[in-house]
Amino acid sequence: MHNFVFVHEVDEETNFSNLFSEILEQNNITFTDNDIVLIKPNLSDLASANEGSTTDVKLVKYLIQEIQKQAKCRIIIGESDHPISDATREFEILGYRELEKEMGVELVNLSKDKIVEISVDGHYFDTLRVSEKTLKATKLINFAKLKTHASMKITVCLKNLFGLIPGKFRGHYHPYMNEIMYDLSQVFKSNLCIVDGIIGMEYFGPSDGTMIRSNLIISGTNDTCVDIVCSKIMGFRPKSVPILKYMIKHNKSLKDVMVNLQEKLDKKYKKRFKFVPWYTYFFKNFGFKLRRLGNGISTKLGILGKFSSEVGTGLIVLFKGSFHSLKTGKLRRKDALRYGIGLLKRPIKKLRFS
Repeated sequence: MHNFVFVHEVDEETNFSNLFSEILEQNNITFTDNDIVLIKPNLSDLASANEGSTTDVKLVKYLIQEIQKQAKCRIIIGESDHPISDATREFEILGYRELEKEMGVELVNLSKDKIVEISVDGHYFDTLRVSEKTLKATKLINFAKLKTHASMKITVCLKNLFGLIPGKFRGHYHPYMNEIMYDLSQVFKSNLCIVDGIIGMEYFGPSDGTMIRSNLIISGTNDTCVDIVCSKIMGFRPKSVPILKYMIKHNKSLKDVMVNLQEKLDKKYKKRFKFVPWYTYFFKNFGFKLRRLGNGISTKLGILGKFSSEVGTGLIVLFKGSFHSLKTGKLRRKDALRYGIGLLKRPIKKLRFS
C-alpha cells in the first residue's frame, strides 16, 4: 500500500482498456488464480451513472477485463440493501446482471449472504456483522463515485465502505459515522481505490443532487488519501470534512501525508462542486449531535436503573439474610460486601467510558 493518488482526465477518445491497465500498474496491484476479488461499487440508488449517482457498470467491465488478463481468479461484485432499494434489484436495473453473464463474475447481495460476527476493538464496534464472502475476499477493490453528501460533505471511498455492513436500515449508525468509518477502514483495507468522477453529483447528494461532469478517474490504495484528493477536487478543505478530520486526527501517519496532498492541485482538476446551504448542513449535523446526546443519556439512565434495582437486591440480602433468584442464584448476607463492591465498580466503569 502507498499514499500516492493518481488523477486521470478522460474524454470521448480515451482508451479505457489502456487506462485501467495503467491504473493497475501505477498502484502496483497484481492478481493470481487463487485470488478472490471483491469489487464494491456505489449502487446506493436506482439512478444511472449518467445522473451522477452510481458507479458506471461500463467502467467496472473495463476493470474486470484487465483483471482477467492477469489471472483466472474469482471475481465478486458486492453491495448491500438500503432503504431506497435492495441490491438485487439494483443489479438488474443498472446493468450488472448482464455484466455477470458476459464476464462470468458473481453478483452478491451482501445483506442476503451468510452473515458472520467478528470481534472488533474499534472506536464504535465491539463486534461487527459482515457477509462471509466479504471476509473470504483476498483483494478488495473500492470502486466509488465522486459525490457530495448533505450531512457529511463528501461521499467517496470511505463512505462506500459503509455498504459492506449488511442490512437494509442503518440509520441508527448515522450519528456515529466518523467512528464507524474509522473502524471499517481498519477492518477492510482496500487494495485498490478507484473513483468514477466522469459524471459526479453536487448539491443535495448522495441521491437527490445534480449531475456534474468532471471527466476524471481517481485512483490510489489508501481510502483516506484518495478522499483527501477528491475533497480538494470538489472544493472542500480536507479538514472541513468531518470523516477526514477524524481520520487524520486518529492516524499519525496521515499528518505527513497531508503535507504532500495539500500541495496545490492542478487547477484543471478542480471543479468546485456546489453544496447545500449552510443552514441545511448545520441543522442536519446538529440533529445527529442531539441523537448522540440522547442515546448517551438513555444508556446512562439505563445503567442507573439497573444499578438501582441491584441495590434493592443488596438491601434485601443485608436485612433479610438471603435472596434467591434465577438470575443471581442464592445470595447470603456474608456475600453482601463482595456483591456491593462489584456492584459499585460496574456502573462507575460503564458511566465513565460509555
